[in-house]
Amino acid sequence: MAVLVGVSTLMVSAGPALVARLDDRALRRSVTSAAEQGLGVSVTVDTLGIDASAAGTPAHAFGGFASQLLAPLPGWARPMLGVPSIDIATPFMPAAAPGLATVGGVAPEVRVEYADQVPGGLRYVAGTAPPVDSPGPSGVVPIAASTATRDVLHLTIGETVALSPGTPGSMPATARVVGFFQPIDTTSPTTAAFWYAHPWLRAPVSGQGPARDGFSPLIQRATVLTSAGGIAAITPTASAAGSVGATITFPLAPAAMTADSAAALSAQLGRMTDPAFDNPCTPASYGMPEQCGPFTVARDGLAIAADVKPTLDRFVTARAEVWVVDSFSLASLATVALITMFSAARLTIGRRERDLVLHRVRGASVRGLMAVRAVHGAVVTVPALVVGWIAARVWLVLGSHGPQSSGPGPGWLLAAINVAGLVLLPGLTWARSRFRSVAADPAVVRRRRLVVEAGVGILAVAAVVSLHSRGISGLRAAGIDPQISLVPVLLGTVGAVVLLRVHPVVLGGSLRWARRRRSAVPVLAFTQARCGPGLGAAGLLVLVLTLAGLVFGGLVTRTVTGAHVDAANEVSGDAVVQGRGLTPAVRAEVGAVAGVQHVIGEEALWTPGGGTSPPVKTIAVDVKALMEADPASRLAHLLTGAGAVPGAALSPSDLRVVSTELGGLSPAGPFLIVPLAAGSDPDTLVIDGPAVSESELRAALPANITYQIQTRRTLTDNLDTSTLTASLALVANACAALASAFALAALVLELLAGARSRGETVSFLRTMGLRSRSATSMLIVQLLPPAFLAALAGAGLGVLIPRLLGSALELRAVTGGAAEPVIRVDFATTVALGSGVVALVLLAALIDSGLARRRRLGSVLRFDSR
Repeated sequence: MAVLVGVSTLMVSAGPALVARLDDRALRRSVTSAAEQGLGVSVTVDTLGIDASAAGTPAHAFGGFASQLLAPLPGWARPMLGVPSIDIATPFMPAAAPGLATVGGVAPEVRVEYADQVPGGLRYVAGTAPPVDSPGPSGVVPIAASTATRDVLHLTIGETVALSPGTPGSMPATARVVGFFQPIDTTSPTTAAFWYAHPWLRAPVSGQGPARDGFSPLIQRATVLTSAGGIAAITPTASAAGSVGATITFPLAPAAMTADSAAALSAQLGRMTDPAFDNPCTPASYGMPEQCGPFTVARDGLAIAADVKPTLDRFVTARAEVWVVDSFSLASLATVALITMFSAARLTIGRRERDLVLHRVRGASVRGLMAVRAVHGAVVTVPALVVGWIAARVWLVLGSHGPQSSGPGPGWLLAAINVAGLVLLPGLTWARSRFRSVAADPAVVRRRRLVVEAGVGILAVAAVVSLHSRGISGLRAAGIDPQISLVPVLLGTVGAVVLLRVHPVVLGGSLRWARRRRSAVPVLAFTQARCGPGLGAAGLLVLVLTLAGLVFGGLVTRTVTGAHVDAANEVSGDAVVQGRGLTPAVRAEVGAVAGVQHVIGEEALWTPGGGTSPPVKTIAVDVKALMEADPASRLAHLLTGAGAVPGAALSPSDLRVVSTELGGLSPAGPFLIVPLAAGSDPDTLVIDGPAVSESELRAALPANITYQIQTRRTLTDNLDTSTLTASLALVANACAALASAFALAALVLELLAGARSRGETVSFLRTMGLRSRSATSMLIVQLLPPAFLAALAGAGLGVLIPRLLGSALELRAVTGGAAEPVIRVDFATTVALGSGVVALVLLAALIDSGLARRRRLGSVLRFDSR
């Protein structure tokens, strides 16, 4: 009893906190992934001028203004926003220099940018970085360009470049080249996202320029870097050409975040983006510019966007969905532990039943006996409870690293264990004494049984109906929900009640079958079992709850992992590459990568609509490559017009090649699919090849262009790691293992509780020549019917639980899909788990038989036993 109380206390004290720490790990992975994609809290300022003297020290430029932006947030939220990245860029301006390269006589356009953080770093191969000091009285802005920009535009160190706003009467700004750099790392997720958003900084990009004389010439556009002082000096001139945009992005700090604070932080981020949020700008007269720290801003020129808020919202929703399953698993485990404690207490009282009768005969009162048992229970329960709680605290403290979620408080579970340890022994003492002194009428017993059974059924139906009406929206964000915790107990009790009604019918049929056999062992076993099920109501309830929890946990885990595979299959191919410059030579290099089977090119276009109709999304597909990849493709036959097309309509498999471009197979608006024009370079490559590697694909692509690469295998891995799938599977497996251990202990205790009566029968039979092996077989045959019934009931209940929970069980946010996933029932696994429960009963029977062999006939066969 002490061991059960201690282990149960340790389990309920440390379990919720450990699950919450798994939630912390999942949140930090999601936040890290979002930061790698450049998501965070971004503050955009359309500035007209920058006061260099108010920008702070050169080493920490604009840091004071960044701190000012966070001032309205509560103190606990500020550490969760990491070090901001500051990016200030001018509009593109025509550049002029003596040796500057032109395209068809058209000068290139250059944008000057200040970036305090360049992920991956820069290596200067010539000259130095722009000095952090202000340009001085000369007003010449120091700039640095990439080596690709140097080669294309023919720049040299010390060359002076004039940047003209292009508006009448405006004076050009003067910039001097002070260095050339190369990116150090462009392949990691963080650096790839940065260079994808800054393509002009890595190399000049050709594009159509402003219309001149009725046509738009082709021009080169490039970006160069400068210092904080340089961007402040050039802003007045550049603002005449357009808006000078300053973007301050605060990434979330994963190490400072906990799952418990995710919902509150999301609410604070939503408050930041609200127009009523405290404006850091100094109020100005109507129509006049405002002063926002060092920035002179046009009225309403400051905007705050929380791009990372959807990530937090998805996590909060997914965590609430996961805790529904975790509540069910933890509640089933706690219930099995309490039933095991009940079996242990009943065994303790049963072994002292003769002493109880003797004390009653000698005049002891029931209250006195209950008080003695209560003292015994307190002596056992309180120290075990304290030891279990201290062990849980030590475990949690030793495994603590940084801020961590505490999880839901286990107070009511600890109270249940404490009450059970203190009340079980005196309560069972009262029950045994009362039943000995008052013999109830069988009709009264039947009526009471019907009332109890009806009450349990009504409670179970009411709990299920309440969950259906309340749904997931009525649950707490995370934690052990009491109502969901009661559902498995009530449903398992209903299953045990049904088994107790069905059990006599099955035994009667088994006994009739056994009487036709030549062996007397089955007849004796089933005859003895008719006096009462060998496992009892507690044993049947343990088996039903344990198996239902195992089946339900496996069903949910399989559904989630299967939905991840389905989400990954929505990708057009095994890999998708998006970017510019996918020339035939590049496509040939990609096709030569190990594991690549076929490469299909496609391009996103817009077809103008007629009249007032909006333009139509158009996907141009390389029909020849599609035909080579899938000769039976109905889409390819339709595009080529080659003969009759089998089938009347296109299936999702026919349209898989365009699913990435359209964001799904059911776009909201109309779209067209046309053949890719000969000589056109696609902007997307759909690759077939299950074993293709993202790193090998990136190595085959040009290094001076940034590409987005997505593989189906990587997407599946990201879904499994960035969501709470790992936490869900770990909790389900841990609860299954612990519940199985408690169930085995409960079965052994239930068998030991009836060991004396069975021992008397077996001992009489052994005096008449029954062998020990036959006695073991008789016990196994006696337990097989309730074991099979419990396996059927538990498996059926586990399969029905998702439907019984109704809208309270949602997994859409966990799986990352657009719709609720289809529940997947693995019947092979269900049958295997049911067989495992039957094997568990047989193991308990073997343990009981091994203990029975140690009993002597003289200790069992007493003069007053019959």
